[in-house]
Formats: sequence, C-alpha cells, structure tokens
Amino acid sequence: MQIGGRRIVWDYRKIIIIVLITIAVAVVVYFAYTLTRPTLLQFFAFDADTGQVLPDTVIEVQNDNGQMIVRLITDERGWAGVKRLSPGSGYRAFARHVDYVQAERRGLEVRLHRTVSVQLPLRSRPGGRLYVGTQSAYVGIIDTASFLSVGLKRVSESSGSLPISDLILHAEQPWLYVAAGQSAYRLDATTLELQGESRLGGNILKLQWSADGQQVKAFVGGRGTRLVTLDASTGDVQASVQTPDVSASASIFFLPDDEAYVVDGENAYVGILDTVTGRLLRRLSVPFRPGWSVPSADGQWLYMGDSRSDQLIKLDVRARRLAQQAQIGSGWTSIALNPVTQQLYLANASLGLLLMMDAETLSTLATLPVGRQPMAMVADAAGERVYVANAESRTISVLDVKTRQIIETVGLELSPLRLAMR
Repeated sequence: MQIGGRRIVWDYRKIIIIVLITIAVAVVVYFAYTLTRPTLLQFFAFDADTGQVLPDTVIEVQNDNGQMIVRLITDERGWAGVKRLSPGSGYRAFARHVDYVQAERRGLEVRLHRTVSVQLPLRSRPGGRLYVGTQSAYVGIIDTASFLSVGLKRVSESSGSLPISDLILHAEQPWLYVAAGQSAYRLDATTLELQGESRLGGNILKLQWSADGQQVKAFVGGRGTRLVTLDASTGDVQASVQTPDVSASASIFFLPDDEAYVVDGENAYVGILDTVTGRLLRRLSVPFRPGWSVPSADGQWLYMGDSRSDQLIKLDVRARRLAQQAQIGSGWTSIALNPVTQQLYLANASLGLLLMMDAETLSTLATLPVGRQPMAMVADAAGERVYVANAESRTISVLDVKTRQIIETVGLELSPLRLAMR
C-alpha cells in the first residue's frame, strides 16, 4: 500500500498475533474477575413502616425442602450474607426480630459468582411474653411475636437443680413468682433478677395470685398440707393454715371469696375448701380418682378426668351434680381452658397429642400431634393462641386457635415444665 508517496507494508502475521494476545488477555481478565467474585446471598432487614435498619435480626436460610442451611444475624447496618451456597433456585429466608412479625421470602435464586440482594421488611407488632419454667430451676422468656428468646436465667443459686413446680404472673404487678422445692422466688418479670425468696417449710405444689394482686397463695405439702398466704410485694408470710383433709396429690383452685376447689384423686372426692380455716365446706365423692382438672373462668363448672379412664366429666360443684360427660378415650394426662373461646385442651403425654374440645358441649373439635411428653398448656390473653410445653422434645408447640393448626415449634435448651403468659 502507498500513502503520500510512502509505501506501507502490512505484517499480517504480527497483527494476528497482537489481536490474539489481546483476546487472550481479555479472556483471562474476564475469567479472573468472574471467578474471584463471590457467590453471595445477602439480606437487608428493616422496619417496613419507618425504613429503619434492624440489627440483631435472626435470618434462617432453608433449601427448597425446608431444611435449615445457615442461621444469620444482621449487623448494625441490618445486613447479613452467606457465601458458597450451591447455585440454584427455591431457597427460602425467614427473618425474625423481637416485637416484629416474622418476614419471609421464598423462591430465592443463588447465581454462580453473583451477588443476590434480598430486602426483608418487617412489620412491628409488640408481642406478649411467654414465661417457661424448666428443669434445673431455670426460667426463660419467649417473645410471642417473633418466637425469639429474650431471657433465660436460673432463679437462684440456692435452688440447685430442682425442677420448677409452678410460676405465676399478675397483670398489674411487676413480679414473677416461681416455686421450686420449698421456696417461692420473687423475680423481676422483665429482667428475671431475683427480688426475694420465701422458704415455706414444704414442697410448694401450687401458686396463685389473689384477685387484687396484693397477695400470693401457696398450697404446700410435706407433713400434711397447708395453705400459706404471702404479701406479694415483700414475700412475707401473712397466714398459714393446716388442711388436714387434703392430700398432697390434690389439685387446688383458689376462688375470689376465700374459698377454693379441691380435686383430691387420692381420696376420690371433689370439695370446696375454706381457705381461712382450712376446713372442707362441702365434699362430693366421685366414683374414680381424678388425675387432672380445671375450673371454668366463672367458677361454675369443674372439668376433670383421669389417664386410666376414657371419660371427661363436667361437674356443677356448687349444685353437687354431674352436668355432662363425654367419651374421649384413655391416656389424657393434663387439661387447660381457654376462657376467651371456651375451649378445653387435653394433652396425651405418651402419644404426644393435643385434643381440642368445646367446653359447653364437650364435642371434639380437633386432635393434633404436638411434641413428645406434652405436660403444660396456656392460652394468650386474646385467646388466639395456645402454647404447649413438650418436656421430652424440649419444644413449645404454638396452636392457632382459629385455624386449629400448629403454626410454630419453638426449640429450647432445657425441658419446659410450666408456662405462664403476659
């Protein structure tokens, strides 16, 4: 080729070599850049209404079979991420934060050497608090909006490894009373800090608040049985009365007017007890040994039965008559009442079942599997959910009353024995 009188000779071989080298470098750079990029699935948790980031949000990543792969906690930016997940679709993410409703995203896709960002807006809903009394004298608190643990403490070093026999709350008082062995412990209901201990000289079988929240009543076994009244604010003993006709295996339910229902399986009777004098005012013999019982919210009815019997008995205690009975099969070991919905819940500890019944008609509403060895149940204040403590499984089953389905299973470190709600 000739340009402006000068002859230019093209060396096509050099040009081809340069082009090939350029392409090779570009390919190497591209693959080096691509291969060094992480396969990252990252999450951003924030308040759905205000946009404020939410540190300490717990994010559980699952595969398409619902198996948990990794558990993450967001940092101060509301961020959390996981690398080296296998590329593919169908991943799930569940985000939980205390006092927020759980958020979830399904059908997430992980791309090789790509960053996939997932927004997780959570809606605020201040939840209630579920108090769990466990083995080894520990008390835990679970937020009922997120099902996250917000507290776990041993009630006292002096309690040793004793199991918790009862725990109670009052809506107008800041304390949680806990019974373990011969002591009633008064804890701050928010922090679980110990405020005081009352030793009652016998194993405490039951605790109950007075209606005004000024006193705590205790049913105490040992050498005979006693009713002990404590000043709620100090834990000081105000009164102690012997109950010679009541066995230590009896169930007792305090009524507002210085009386109590007594269901004594050992002596096969149901009675009304004067809590001031300790005398039985009325006594009705029953043709079996009731092992579990619960009164209605208004005190008119008493529901009871036994694991060896196949009957649920509805008794009008004051009228001293049998009101109704239902065939339910054997093996039921405990009972609870939802006072809002007027439903009964019976637990079968050996089969891990929960039976829902209508308290008025005694008709069966549902039978549901829960965890192993269910032994305590409690309904929330709105009557919308029922919580079941499964001792052997170390879980809490959460029942949605409206749908009659178990909607959540909360894992615990220790075996739950008793439950209370606020």
